[in-house]
Amino acid sequence: MPARSLTKPHDVFARDQEWSDLVDFATSPDPGLRLAIVRGRRRQGKSFLLRRLARACNGFYYQALEEERTQALESFGAALGRHLGVPGGRLAFASWTEAVEALADLRGAGGRPALAVIDELPYLLAHSPELQSVIQLAVDERRESSSPPSRLILCGSALATMSSLLAGSQALRGRATLDLVINAFDYRNAALFWEIADPRVAFPAYAVFGGTPGYRDLLTAPAPKSLSGFGRWLAKGPLNPSSALFREDDYLLTGEPALSGRALYHAVLTAIAQGKTTQGAIAAALGREQRSVQYPLAALAEAGFVLRDDDLLRQRRPTYRLADPILRFHHAVTRPTWRASKITAPPRRGPTPTSASARRCSAPSSSRWRATSRRGLRRPPCSGALRPGSGARS
Repeated sequence: MPARSLTKPHDVFARDQEWSDLVDFATSPDPGLRLAIVRGRRRQGKSFLLRRLARACNGFYYQALEEERTQALESFGAALGRHLGVPGGRLAFASWTEAVEALADLRGAGGRPALAVIDELPYLLAHSPELQSVIQLAVDERRESSSPPSRLILCGSALATMSSLLAGSQALRGRATLDLVINAFDYRNAALFWEIADPRVAFPAYAVFGGTPGYRDLLTAPAPKSLSGFGRWLAKGPLNPSSALFREDDYLLTGEPALSGRALYHAVLTAIAQGKTTQGAIAAALGREQRSVQYPLAALAEAGFVLRDDDLLRQRRPTYRLADPILRFHHAVTRPTWRASKITAPPRRGPTPTSASARRCSAPSSSRWRATSRRGLRRPPCSGALRPGSGARS
């Protein structure tokens, strides 16, 4: 199947380069089993993109669940059986060796490469760590030119786990021909995706939500057309205790298995959001010794939540900043405000906390909002008016 025949589906917004890279991998005529890694933060549209790729290639797509090993093998066999149309719609596998062998033996129509996608791989690795070695063996055994072409894509949202697959002495080191990171939209594409034409609204929206496309489905109201409605929009979303976005910062950390004991990591994130950007300042804010925050900082950086900037003039004097806008917003605005209101606010009648939050947030000139925006976005990415349909697409 020529790569040019796999046009990007109309419901895939932007992602031109990512789609092109995936199509090139899936349709490459190279013989044998080829491996690709696709990773990125949750809600970036990885699964959405891979489902459409599998559909376009008539490939097999399997999304793992949080379940035990035996249940995972059963659900995998059922999914592959349905894909192949076997009698009874189910294949029985006693081990992941048998399951991976079945994937590697798939054949594409007309000599084209067969495509298989395993999504949410970290769920499988939690109970079956040998899966990496099993895939390594399958790839190595089918590198010869006599092996029919087949393609396997491994995808996951736990960045620390996925990024380690190809590192150091890991079994899959050197086996992947594609390592694709699905990032959030940039400022322009985010504004187009949210259908925000006014840059005065697009800038604070990007400061809160970044370019994560999945957040749009979690908001009950469309993005405001003017700045006057921005506070009410936030009050219905990340500032509303009933909204799924209200605890998004905790959900993000929960998605990283390596970050156990989340209270410490939340404390580090809060310190950074409040302007404590050096290791010493963060330790002082936590009332700990400086060396005690080295590990949580390294873990947060590996998981993609914190960015480390090394000083070009002074050695071993890095500064840290939050990489995720929604984390920055929650730790700089939502958590302190919510905590203060629960401690100090007396019982009263009248407007609900949500209404009060809307009034507080409707003034974009508040000192807390200005400080948060300056720390997260050093300069506005766009200075001119932004019109729907303009700007470069990723």
